[in-house]
Amino acid sequence: MTNTLASANALAIVEALQQQHGKIERMLVAFERQLAIFEDGGSPDYELIARILAFSVAYLSPQHLAAERPLLMALIDRHLIDGLETEALEMQYDEIVEGAREASRAVEAVFRDAEVRRERLSQIARDFIDSCRRHMKTEEQLFFPTAIESLGPSDWEAIERAISTATGVSSDVHYESGQAQYQELVRWGEAG
Repeated sequence: MTNTLASANALAIVEALQQQHGKIERMLVAFERQLAIFEDGGSPDYELIARILAFSVAYLSPQHLAAERPLLMALIDRHLIDGLETEALEMQYDEIVEGAREASRAVEAVFRDAEVRRERLSQIARDFIDSCRRHMKTEEQLFFPTAIESLGPSDWEAIERAISTATGVSSDVHYESGQAQYQELVRWGEAG
């Protein structure tokens, strides 16, 4: 029964993270659509782009990455991933956060009519998109399967508690607000 419960906890946690990856991917697709318009010399919906990036800074970092960290820490504590893999994942976290901030600054510069070369804004945005996708692929192919196969019931219980504490999902109104904003951004991006 305990192994079944551990398996259920493991699958529920990993499935929740995978669902978040799906949401992030849909948001990236909406962002890419606008970026393609920009790269073709058109006028994208800068407000949508700015809101996607603001959401990425305000919610993806503190919520999604914070939810993944307890799982990463359990793998490190159990010596199930090596130092290079750990370092690569940590660097990816930093790339995503900094990439969203840098892209936000570039879009803000466009709003202020500052001189921003199209190629530079495009490269910054593409780097952000690529870093998000690279990170999700690493987790889907390495991180999640290793965790499911190797962690025990007490690990999963601790991970579940740590995720709740780190993200405040059970009590944080900001999380609910973030989910509502995400839904609005995706609808807006799909309509555009």
